[in-house]
Amino acid sequence: MIYLICIFNLIGFILCFIDKQKAIHHQNRIPEMIFYFLGFIGGAYAILLGMILFHHKVKKQSFKRIIYFDLIISTILLAEVFHLY
Repeated sequence: MIYLICIFNLIGFILCFIDKQKAIHHQNRIPEMIFYFLGFIGGAYAILLGMILFHHKVKKQSFKRIIYFDLIISTILLAEVFHLY
């Protein structure tokens, strides 16, 4: 389980970098739904880190709200799975 979460976080972080590069070069972007899904299944931590480090979608309030919501849900689910309460 923890390996999957690490993989989802790694993928989310890499996709933030790729999407930022695509934005800089005016190329087709990665759909936000992919980021939402990765965030929901445990990758929200790295997506948030990617947002901060790469200034990825930091002006888009709706994106930030959904990623923060995913972060809260992921934290609750992780606490339940690993009995961290």
